[in-house]
Amino acid sequence: MTMLVRAPKEYSSWFWNLDGVVEPGLESALRTAGRMSAILQKHALLGPETLEWSWFQVGKGGLGIHSRLNLVRRSLDDPALPGDLRACRPSGHPQAEMGEILVLGSGM
Repeated sequence: MTMLVRAPKEYSSWFWNLDGVVEPGLESALRTAGRMSAILQKHALLGPETLEWSWFQVGKGGLGIHSRLNLVRRSLDDPALPGDLRACRPSGHPQAEMGEILVLGSGM
């Protein structure tokens, strides 16, 4: 029997692949996320509340470690944000790099 799974309320997601579109790097990714989130927020579709990302290591792949940073009283264009995200690097993996970044929040 097929079962239709339903969320308790509406749910949407957007995905942007930035490869070849903007310069690589965390700062560029956060600027783009900030611009896109501002458009969605203007239409009440996304109010950024949290950032989540995974960690990987070149030659090893995904480490199975995820980080989460609440954006309470912060915005995606906060100049200190990139440093704060990098400061979450797992201490046992000094060569770890950030994978995809999720911007989570609520909206209509």
